This record gives sequence, structure tokens and C-alpha cells, in this order.
Amino acid sequence: MDEKPTAAHDARRRAKIPTRILELKKRVFEQVDFALRKAGVSLRTLFKRIDTDGTLSIEQPELAAMFREMNVSVNDADGRQIFGSIDLDNSGTVDWAEFKHDFDKCVKKSLRELEEEERILH
Repeated sequence: MDEKPTAAHDARRRAKIPTRILELKKRVFEQVDFALRKAGVSLRTLFKRIDTDGTLSIEQPELAAMFREMNVSVNDADGRQIFGSIDLDNSGTVDWAEFKHDFDKCVKKSLRELEEEERILH
């Protein structure tokens, strides 16, 4: 009997995230984290605010809006690559749990640790 692939299977099949994108995502998420702390706003509050359609998930344009709101400069191509690195199941959306997990991982871990995780996955 064939099993339907899970997000975990999809994550193992996805392309390795290039170091340049890991570096970019880490830098951008650290800037967002700093802006949130400075403004006294939680990540969850920001996520809800940018989830304009109320689906409890965000799409790439909403992530771009978050960067703008936090005054973090990211060009469109880099924004799409950051989004793609979070959207492991390639659904075109990132739910709160996916986003928080990835955000926290990028803010709390060193670039070396992030690269090692990528190496282990591939």
C-alpha cells in the first residue's frame, strides 16, 4: 500500500539550502528580531498582523510585507528564496508553527550549526 508523503518526507527531498541563503535568512531574521524587541512586539503579533487574509498562514507577499514593516531591506529575489527555504512542503504557504520554528532556529543558532543541519539532511 502506498503512503501519502508527509511534510517530513518532503523536507528530506527538498533541495539543499545554499549557504548564501542561510546567511541571508539568519541576518534578516536577526534584524527582524531586533526590531521586534525594540518595538516591544511579539513575533506572534507580527505574524497575525501580516496574515492579512486570516488563514493562519502566510504567503511570500505577506513575508515581504513583514520585512517592509520591520524596515528590513530584502530584494524580491532574496525574499522569494527566504520564503522557499521556510516552505519545506512547497505548498506556497507557511503556517505559524513552520515560521516560528524556522525563525527561532535562525536567530538562536550559529551559521555553522545551520550549515551542519543542512549537511545532515542531504
